[in-house]
Amino acid sequence: MSSILKAKELLKSFYAQFSSVLTICGKFLLAVFVFLMLNRAIGYNPVFSNIFVILVMALISAILNTRVTVFLAGIVILGNSWSIGLEVTVFSAVLMGLLIAMFLWFVPDDAHLILFEGLGYLIGMPALVPICSGLRRSPASIAALTPGIIMHYYIRILAEKAPAIRALGRNEYVERLKLIIDGFSNRDQIIIDIFAVAAVVVIVFAVRKLEADYAWEIAVAAGGVMYIVMMLISSSALSFSIGIGSLIIGTVLSVILSFVFLYFVVQLDYKESERLTFEDDDYYYYVKAVPKVVSRVREENEDENENEPEAENAAAGRTVDLQAAAEEAAHGEAPADLPEGADVDFEEKLNESLSNL
Repeated sequence: MSSILKAKELLKSFYAQFSSVLTICGKFLLAVFVFLMLNRAIGYNPVFSNIFVILVMALISAILNTRVTVFLAGIVILGNSWSIGLEVTVFSAVLMGLLIAMFLWFVPDDAHLILFEGLGYLIGMPALVPICSGLRRSPASIAALTPGIIMHYYIRILAEKAPAIRALGRNEYVERLKLIIDGFSNRDQIIIDIFAVAAVVVIVFAVRKLEADYAWEIAVAAGGVMYIVMMLISSSALSFSIGIGSLIIGTVLSVILSFVFLYFVVQLDYKESERLTFEDDDYYYYVKAVPKVVSRVREENEDENENEPEAENAAAGRTVDLQAAAEEAAHGEAPADLPEGADVDFEEKLNESLSNL
């Protein structure tokens, strides 16, 4: 276990040392993946499907804030919407404007959650990002997860309706717009997913704030159970089909990866927890102190580093004592007591003494 913790500390120190380079590379790869997935779903505009344009936008995203990545993703959606139809472009602009304004108003620093939530749906683990958000963020992060959910379904609607929209005449604006609106009105799962994700964030945040032992681990498991229960109840109440197997497998994988995330974020040693009580003139204070496992590993490393000089000094002192004993023997004096554990070649010392005589 200690070796795993030391490896974790090495990884964290490595990231701290090269955080600037690693952050830029991570943002670049994230942007490339997002732009490629968008063009794969609705790649009707050859300009935004060009790999050179994608790399340039990804480079800009890597240098600037993550909010720029969200803005450029919106530009890609608008560009492809323009190739589908003018009314689709207007509808996309209004929708994305409202969603971006919502997350900028409430959680401007959580732009990355919009991208990660969309990617979570792509890999079949929509509960992963909400659980991690509950561990590290507040319930206000729901304002960033909601746009990610809506844009995920909107891109799916565009991909499904684009052939029918393009088959209609250029002047049939009402019919084109009606196809998009019908796609939203028939998607009850959008509302269900938003409520399920909100419930997961709230339950994880509430449980991990408890003073109980292993509250963080219980919060992760509670988030996974909450997501499954919410989806099953909603599907039965609204009578729409849902893949039970994919739901359970995706949620279990989300919980496992959330535990991995938790391992790198915080790890507490509940066996060494203490309850402290103290008072001042106005109040009594009852405090529960739970040490981090990382702090104990650091203490062990510090002890090892302190013991190393002591061992080196002891070895150096043993060498000096041996040299002094050899000089005394050479002059015919009785050697002083040698340090315990010293290894002396008496035959060699005797030959040296005889040659000196």
